[in-house]
Amino acid sequence: MKPSQTTRARAGAAALLAVAATTGCSYTSPFQTDETMSLGDGVPVDIGDLELRNLVVVSGEEGGEGTLTGTAVNTGSKDVQLQVAVADGGEPVTADMPPGEVVLLGEGSDAVKLSKVPAPPGAMAEMTVATGSSDVTPVSVPVLPPIGYYEEFAPPGYTPPAEPSESETESEEH
Repeated sequence: MKPSQTTRARAGAAALLAVAATTGCSYTSPFQTDETMSLGDGVPVDIGDLELRNLVVVSGEEGGEGTLTGTAVNTGSKDVQLQVAVADGGEPVTADMPPGEVVLLGEGSDAVKLSKVPAPPGAMAEMTVATGSSDVTPVSVPVLPPIGYYEEFAPPGYTPPAEPSESETESEEH
């Protein structure tokens, strides 16, 4: 038996409706590539010609010393001096950023050491960053403990917590 013209028209309409219904969801959703996202542990900040990326404070305790890590790029044609201050105390620190270069903060002579970190690991520290020619920009920077990847940025004198012994681990499991 041959399907009638009406049956074929209904089947075609149903197929067209199914296609429209299943593809309509993406019509109202924004493209994820249209949104700028910070995919690292830290936060980004742009100050004039200075682009700071993946800013993180590495510290073992609230009120203790810390190291600001991240990447800085001076896109201008002149030297820029980065100024960093912790909102709740500590001395402001500065670092020179040569033009057209990528500077890895926290490493070697480019280490930005903070004398007092106002937040414990796992929290956000309120800071201000500026250059000599820009306004002060407030920023919330995550404070991470000096373990794993960040162990090399541990402040001087930091001692990591003791690892539990095998017998302590076994007794906790029972």
